[in-house]
Parts: sequence; structure tokens; C-alpha cells
Amino acid sequence: MHFALHWLQAAAQARNAAEPHTITYIDFLTVTLTAICVLLAALGFIVAVVAIIGYRDIKAAAMKAGRLAVEAAIESKLKEYPDAAKIHARYNAIDGFMNGILRREALLSQVRAAPSGIANASNKGDDKPAKRPSRYPKKGE
Repeated sequence: MHFALHWLQAAAQARNAAEPHTITYIDFLTVTLTAICVLLAALGFIVAVVAIIGYRDIKAAAMKAGRLAVEAAIESKLKEYPDAAKIHARYNAIDGFMNGILRREALLSQVRAAPSGIANASNKGDDKPAKRPSRYPKKGE
């Protein structure tokens, strides 16, 4: 085992002798710019995920606010109209009024029809009703 450690140590020293560990400015700049690009890509991905989640939440909140506003507007508009009990009472009142008129008209038609069967003492039968003058006179009249 001691031999393996010496061998690894010798290999590391040989590598260091052939290739020193100095980093040039170009290498440092390349590594730094690569790291910045990776961080910007990760930041862009995070912003995209947050934007998608935020859009979904804003859309849901807007739909909820719209639904609440419409429901409130409908409720306020419906309060302007009478309720069903008032409409039913009004309909019954109008129906009773119309039934009264129809009953009265039926009674009046019976009363008007009754004298027509009785002969008038002054009516001799040869009297003809007078002809009404025409509204539009004929030519020559």
C-alpha cells in the first residue's frame, strides 16, 4: 500500500511539473462568464415559473372579482322589481276587475236584448229607418 501512495504522489508531482496550476486571465474570464450565464438562465427559469403561477392566480382572482361584481349588480337590479307575492296579488286584482266588467257586460246585453222582443206601440212596421247621409258625397250631389 505504501508503494501505491508513493506512486500517486509521484504521478501528481510529474503532472504538476508538466502543467502548472496557474490560471490565466482569459481562463478566469471564461469561467466567470460561464457561471454568470448559468445563473442568468436559472434566474430566467425561476422568473418564468413565478410568472406562470402569478398569471394563473391573477386570472383566478379577476374571475372571482368579476363574478362577485356581476352577482351584486344582478341582485341590485332584481330588487327594483316586485316580488312574486305582489305580482300575484296584482294579477288577482286585475282578474277580479275584468271578471266584474265581463259580468256587468253580460247583464247589460241581457237587458238590452229584452225589449227587442216586445213590439213598440208606435211602430206600425211600415216605418223604415232613416238612411244616414254618406260621408263622401257622390259626384253631382
